[in-house]
Amino acid sequence: WTEKQAELLAIDKDKRPVLAKAHKGDVGCMRTIGFCYRDGSHGFKLDIGKATEWFSKAAVHEDAHAVVSLGIFHLNGTGFPKDPTRGMLELTRAAYLGSEHGAITLANELASGEHFKQKDETEATRWYQFSRKCKCKDSVASSRERRDDWLKARGLLSQD
Repeated sequence: WTEKQAELLAIDKDKRPVLAKAHKGDVGCMRTIGFCYRDGSHGFKLDIGKATEWFSKAAVHEDAHAVVSLGIFHLNGTGFPKDPTRGMLELTRAAYLGSEHGAITLANELASGEHFKQKDETEATRWYQFSRKCKCKDSVASSRERRDDWLKARGLLSQD
């Protein structure tokens, strides 16, 4: 009990209600708590097991952010045994749920061929284009730049 209390007191005051809502089933709060544990931020201790648990709870409700996080965990072997096939499945699911990062990551993998039997530039291009239409703008600048450079090099994006 004292350990749990100390852990709770360490959490930033503004995140305590978020944790309470996550426990009550709020999907966005579940995802947020997953990120807090993943990053060891806002007073939460870094705990990949708990991050995985919260992302999995949010993913049941088709939360694109949580699903893409699980996909990357499977791909890299973070919190799970490394499983590129499962990672690709979750990334595809995330992309279809609207995750820009899921679509870009799929394109990156197809372009490199790292987790596939061979490279597939046509499919990489398709997923990069798909990512531009995703509603959930959850990617990072470096991934967007890589995508845009790929599309520009193929004359599919203006050079501006």
